[in-house]
Amino acid sequence: MDLNGFKAINDRLGHAAGDHLLKLVAGRLGASLREVDRLARFGGDEFVILIEHVTEQHEVKVVEEKLIEAMAKPFQLDAQRVEVGLSIGIAMFPGDGTTNEQLLEVADRLMYSKKRARQAEKPGSESKPVSNHIEPISSSQPTNGPAVFV
Repeated sequence: MDLNGFKAINDRLGHAAGDHLLKLVAGRLGASLREVDRLARFGGDEFVILIEHVTEQHEVKVVEEKLIEAMAKPFQLDAQRVEVGLSIGIAMFPGDGTTNEQLLEVADRLMYSKKRARQAEKPGSESKPVSNHIEPISSSQPTNGPAVFV
């Protein structure tokens, strides 16, 4: 997942405000997940979620909708109200890959493809649809069961 509009906020309000916003975003995203799901800040304004024990595509769609809904409300940063959107790419094991690298590559490609399509619809602006640090999964090991990298 990638935040839409984060760079402008970080540039305008400063890195301390940007860091605070990332913590608020992580809190909202985490509150939208089950306890067994894993949320990690991947770098910059990118987050990854590992969702296990899903058997149907619609279960993943429900999670995606919850995440987008969680980001729909503005954030309060001191005296400033700011809004950021979320771009999401989803890859499922084993259909989209059998290693973490493959799953992340597919999810990343899908996320940027959706983001480019949205930007083409609204030239000149980023659109808004769609941390708690957790130890990363060893990238050389295959996942154990159905998993989704968002």
